[in-house]
Amino acid sequence: MKKTIFVILFFSVCLSKAETVEYKKILIANITIAKNIDSISDYKAMAALTYATMLTDKYRIINNKLIDSITEFAKTNGEKLSAKQIAERLGADYILFESINKFQNMLRLEIALRDVKNEKDKKSGIGYGLLNYRKINNDLPLYDPIILKATQRALALAFGDSLLYQNVKDKKLQVYPAFATIVGGIEYEDNSRYPNWRMFQDKVLSSYDGCEVMFEESKDSPTLAVYDLASRDSIFTRFKLYGFENYNAANITELAVLEKFDVRYYICGKLERNEEGALFVAYLLEINKSKVNIVKSNGEQILEDSTDKFREAIRKATQRLVGKQQSKND
Repeated sequence: MKKTIFVILFFSVCLSKAETVEYKKILIANITIAKNIDSISDYKAMAALTYATMLTDKYRIINNKLIDSITEFAKTNGEKLSAKQIAERLGADYILFESINKFQNMLRLEIALRDVKNEKDKKSGIGYGLLNYRKINNDLPLYDPIILKATQRALALAFGDSLLYQNVKDKKLQVYPAFATIVGGIEYEDNSRYPNWRMFQDKVLSSYDGCEVMFEESKDSPTLAVYDLASRDSIFTRFKLYGFENYNAANITELAVLEKFDVRYYICGKLERNEEGALFVAYLLEINKSKVNIVKSNGEQILEDSTDKFREAIRKATQRLVGKQQSKND
């Protein structure tokens, strides 16, 4: 009998604790979607926000039906409620504004939060997502998974919590803030003391190939949102800078353009001829006021003049470069 009473009391305590879990409530005030994105609706954006908050143990989106019921009831009394008034009546903690834009293959989602009780408390965050998923039947971008990822990234930054999704069971949904990044060029430093290598002589072709490898190995980094090469070139073209050279480092003008696009990180490489063959070094640079600071570098020796060996060296060096970058941004 005593054991039965204990079990009942134990479950009663558990239930009472579950019922007392309090989430910060968020009211969606406005969602703006750029005209160049015709495959994203307000509904998809709201669904992503709802799911992104449900993945946390801190926040929840207020159901749209509750908002409609409050506004409709107010109308019957001749009232027109502002977003703040609706938030106050529903006990919301934050009012959320969202804007979604796209440049080539990169989605940019910005979230702004306003504290209902303290108007001076304003938070914001930007989430990027590379549109690398395509529909089978028409090759159009598949937006849904990218919207969710970008939403998670923006919310984590807005709330100042880079570990907001660290404990989500599904590893694919363990999303961290990611900053806009491009893959730049590979510098070539030959040495006439050694026999000629084809990869140095054909640097126009080998550098583009090498940049593609760096992109492929960095695009899935948890904390870097990496532009594909075509989108990268379009950034420069937009500012009338044509013919970005993959075999040179970015100049001051190009770095200034990247900053205007809110690009924070720059992945590049250097190929230097030496007695053993050539050394490839991959660099992760941070852009600041049209200058770069080295965040991390990693090298790999190449022993023979081979395209496959060149790619392999770039692959290994880039993997090590971005593999543990998460701790840098946390």
